[in-house]
Amino acid sequence: MSLRESALRLHASRHSAPLLGLLTTVVLLLGTSQAHAQSPVQLVGDGRGVTTSGPTEAIRLNAYGVLRGGGSWRVRGDGGSASDDAGVGGGLGLRVEIPLHEYFVLGPMVDFHVLTLDPLLIGDRFRINTLTFGVWSKGRYLFDLSGHPFEVYVSVPMGLSLYFADQPGWDTQVGVSVGLLLGAQLFINERFGFLLENGFRRDGFREDGLKYRTLQFVMNAGISIAF
Repeated sequence: MSLRESALRLHASRHSAPLLGLLTTVVLLLGTSQAHAQSPVQLVGDGRGVTTSGPTEAIRLNAYGVLRGGGSWRVRGDGGSASDDAGVGGGLGLRVEIPLHEYFVLGPMVDFHVLTLDPLLIGDRFRINTLTFGVWSKGRYLFDLSGHPFEVYVSVPMGLSLYFADQPGWDTQVGVSVGLLLGAQLFINERFGFLLENGFRRDGFREDGLKYRTLQFVMNAGISIAF
């Protein structure tokens, strides 16, 4: 190899080395930013928890279906009381979750439930519909589940309910409902997740001087959308 060829190769390598270094830096930066964009959570504590980021701290809209079963109805009046098994019911619910703290969430809710009564207690009034407006509070703990935000929580829904039915002589009544549920919420990305909740709900109202109360097992299953 001639002295001139050696000088040309040395000159080319001197100019290409900075270019290769620049390209390498750009590729590494793009790869790092893409990895952060794809990761819905930031891990803390060696992956044992998640920081308050992404859907964990976002306002969320939850929509869910309800299954009611078991439990009992009780009717009380001046002449005494009676009780019997409650029938299977269901419903739909919608709520907004507003994270106020890493461990606490609060928000408004509205739901519609169908309560099934035993005809022996109230004659032909065997089904009552209820529309509830209230608040949903929950205490939660956050986990990382294979890179996805995962919450377990205890929640307390409560509110004022309107009880109505398509039966002769029935007047719409106002009462109170309150529940206690254990739940879990898993987000598969930064906006969309699923929830499952199990627990109990108590409904109560008055009609014609009688006090009605039902306590039933409730299961909620639905979706969650973060904003």
